[in-house]
Amino acid sequence: MSVRYAMLASVLLFTMTPAAAEDMQISPGLWEVQITSKMPMLPQPTVKSMQHCFTTGQLSPDKIMENSSNCEFSDVQSSGSELNWKMSCTGHGGSMSGTGHFESAGTSMNGTLLMTMQMQGQQITMEHQWSGKRIGDCP
Repeated sequence: MSVRYAMLASVLLFTMTPAAAEDMQISPGLWEVQITSKMPMLPQPTVKSMQHCFTTGQLSPDKIMENSSNCEFSDVQSSGSELNWKMSCTGHGGSMSGTGHFESAGTSMNGTLLMTMQMQGQQITMEHQWSGKRIGDCP
């Protein structure tokens, strides 16, 4: 599983329980998301921006998890507009584990994902921060 997909799946994890889905209040539509990644092997953080069209069908747990068979989510806790979780993934010759935090206000969101990766006997820590906003209807 790519780190980018892990982050995107994490951003949408709030739909894992019906209560979390109701509390998080994210609006389907066209979203602009900015992801800042910090890793020890990079001299400076990388920043990526992307636009993604989220439909109601894509905000279901089955749809989110269909491409993440190498990852498991646990200790999912939802409180109001916030969500916290733990996750672990295997593949690409190593394993990753970490924690995430997500906040949503319906048409805006932000969060963090802290991951530790074991690869070829070395530990690498990555920090990902994202923010996003709904920018309109899907084309």
